[in-house]
Amino acid sequence: LTLFLLALRARNEHRQADELEAMMQGKGSGLSPAVCLAIRVNTFLSCSQYHKMYRTVKAIT
Repeated sequence: LTLFLLALRARNEHRQADELEAMMQGKGSGLSPAVCLAIRVNTFLSCSQYHKMYRTVKAIT
């Protein structure tokens, strides 16, 4: 997951990477373990797939 966050930051998506990291650490709205696992499993998502997932995660939290 750390590499995924670094990749996001490298693409100038610092804010979203920081928000996702905060949520993963329980500082945000608190994601369910299943969502956290899904994010970890899908670290190979393309940029567009990540944005779709990110919007979905934001919508349900």
